[in-house]
Amino acid sequence: MKNKSRHTPIKETLHQVLGKMKMYKIPASPNWYYEFWIGKCKLFPKGKRERKSTDETKYTIAKEIATENYMTYLSAKKNNNIKQIAKVSNMKVENSFEYVGQLFLVQKRKDDDNKVEARTNEAFKKNPHWTDIQKEDYKSKLTDQKIREHKRLKDMLNDMTLDFGKKDVKEITKQDILNFVDSLKTKDNRPYTDSSKNKYRTLAKQILNYAYDNTDDKGERFLNQLIYIPTTSNTSQNYNPPFTTINFDKITLELKRRMYDVSNKEILKILKSPSVFKDLKQDFRDKFLKHTLSNTQEIWNEIHDSVLFIYGSFLRSGSEFTEMRFKDISIQDLIVDSKKQKVLQLRPIASKVKTYDYDTYSMPFCVSLFKDTMIRNENYKPDNFVFFNHSYPTYKRRNTFGKWLSDKFREVLEFTDTRHDPKTGQTMSLRCLRNTALTRRRESSNANPFDIASNARTSTEMLNRFYNRQVDRKKIASKVLSFK
Repeated sequence: MKNKSRHTPIKETLHQVLGKMKMYKIPASPNWYYEFWIGKCKLFPKGKRERKSTDETKYTIAKEIATENYMTYLSAKKNNNIKQIAKVSNMKVENSFEYVGQLFLVQKRKDDDNKVEARTNEAFKKNPHWTDIQKEDYKSKLTDQKIREHKRLKDMLNDMTLDFGKKDVKEITKQDILNFVDSLKTKDNRPYTDSSKNKYRTLAKQILNYAYDNTDDKGERFLNQLIYIPTTSNTSQNYNPPFTTINFDKITLELKRRMYDVSNKEILKILKSPSVFKDLKQDFRDKFLKHTLSNTQEIWNEIHDSVLFIYGSFLRSGSEFTEMRFKDISIQDLIVDSKKQKVLQLRPIASKVKTYDYDTYSMPFCVSLFKDTMIRNENYKPDNFVFFNHSYPTYKRRNTFGKWLSDKFREVLEFTDTRHDPKTGQTMSLRCLRNTALTRRRESSNANPFDIASNARTSTEMLNRFYNRQVDRKKIASKVLSFK
């Protein structure tokens, strides 16, 4: 409250100027302040309260400065001059880092809108039967993602502004950026992760590149020389470790326990008696086929199948898995270990990386999971989502589904005490299922790393950097040294 009162306008000095602009003094400073409202625009979608010090103690001079700035804003608003509106917010410094940063975000927003349009048209080409509602649903989902990303960038720019945002962009040095990033700390006073630091470095790099490529109001470049901002090569924080065999077994057992809706003590007793366990599975299966499972059993049965499907399909747990529809999957015959087996052929509607926009093939056990989804979704249509279609039936709601599934999986990890990797201590999540599958393939399969990576629609570099850092080297060595 003390800090607030020091910056609260002194009532005796408060008065209106030019109708909608206020001028006043505050206890914390001898100078006059002015304030007016910047209306909604592309730069400030929700509007912005513009509050500045005139740096003048004499009212007549302060009023002149405030009036000039306010009139500049009114002129910019009338002509819809986004550049000039941005500059009004940074009148003290002609080409401040904050001003250039705001211009960059406006340009990025335009570029993102074009990308959303292009990606929507690309998806529509793959699905010409889409209705206008389905196409708009897909576009709306992509737009929401870009809006969230833009908000994150805006918050990061605000963080930077507190340190050096008011400096002329020409005065910003590489060391200014690096010192700021290295000083970042979380609420509990811990240093930011390498991944988080890289996000700030990348934003600073993009803003400075924009400054080098664009000109100010005088037609001169904001920056005459490009400033190189390095990003760290330490990507340990981006690495998702695989589940150990013991922990993965714990997780699948807990999923089954919740699916069968029995207590911990009951499941242990049941497992000790194969005949009792067989009867339990048969009873559950009968209810599943008749659609008479309880609500709890239905939910955890589908969660159980979702988890195993992610693991066995090599899909990324984010957009690739959540967006899979029935029309994106087909059952195919494949020769595996000299035997003809049924596997799934999958093709995500929009691959995360365009380079790998092609089919992938699942492990054989995914076929039974897929057939169960057909039973679960009676009278399904090709455009229905494979999992939790009734609860989250649109593209826009699939983001909610992804978060909900992640939360449920985290709940299981915490219950089974498998939330952290025993070797590195890193936090485990739904994303680790893909890593687990690829690590096990590398250890047990006779296929070379390139083929394993190719089937999972990634590169051997990514396989080595992110997926296979915890493979059992003895198993790898035994295959390398074998002459069979």
